[in-house]
Amino acid sequence: MKSIVLTIFALLVFAPVFTSAQTLPSTFTFARETTDDGGILYSLSMNAGEIIKKRGVNSPYRIVGAVVRLDTQRAVILFANAQRQFQLANQRDKSVTIITDSEKIEGLEYKMAAQSEEDTVIKLEIGNTLMTYKEFEKIMNAGSVTVTYGAVSYQLDRENIQALQYFAAQIEKDNKKTRSSGAPR
Repeated sequence: MKSIVLTIFALLVFAPVFTSAQTLPSTFTFARETTDDGGILYSLSMNAGEIIKKRGVNSPYRIVGAVVRLDTQRAVILFANAQRQFQLANQRDKSVTIITDSEKIEGLEYKMAAQSEEDTVIKLEIGNTLMTYKEFEKIMNAGSVTVTYGAVSYQLDRENIQALQYFAAQIEKDNKKTRSSGAPR
């Protein structure tokens, strides 16, 4: 009887950890690369082919990706905004506010990283925001996230939240290996 109770307890406690972020949604790709100076660069980016397959060629979308480098304790959020008109590039206000479950991260700014050609039906633009890894951890571990770039606001959908949680799990898995081996982070 005691072992059954322990098994049920273990399933209740640990099952959410194992199932919450173990699968990366198909609209995202994950990469882990070693830099020339020995650091590890993690990236979560959109899989444009899958997005087009799911939504259609000329369908607007918004999606958030990221790049993290733990040894510098820095992260970059990549906000891809694909709409019928450019929105980010034309704004004077480059401020960024991110609201997670119960926290508001302010005082950030974005820079334009990429912009599609003017003559396409859907205008893709990507804004980058540099932040500390500690700030980014709050975003990766949240159940609800809203990003606001100037006047453009986007509440991350379930798939985007799952991708960020998967991303967090991959980074944490490597981090645990590093800590257990005694190697510096």
